[in-house]
Amino acid sequence: MRYHPLHLRESLRPDLITAPMDLDLPFPPLYLIVDSASCVQRTLEDAVEEALEAGIRLVQLREKQMQPDQLRRQAEKLAKLT
Repeated sequence: MRYHPLHLRESLRPDLITAPMDLDLPFPPLYLIVDSASCVQRTLEDAVEEALEAGIRLVQLREKQMQPDQLRRQAEKLAKLT
């Protein structure tokens, strides 16, 4: 999917734009949104590992109840699986 630079620029603060935005980003057809509450029968790490083995290329960790430092540690654990 090709992103039009103007659409991206409209969502950014002008003072943060430092380079031309001609982006050609790969967009995965399917991705996983996961949190620990959705992993009842297995650990979060096991669920993400299984999804990666099945072909998922992008994982969004969504933990609304975690403190920022806990969320960062959890995200670092999951990143090691990739």
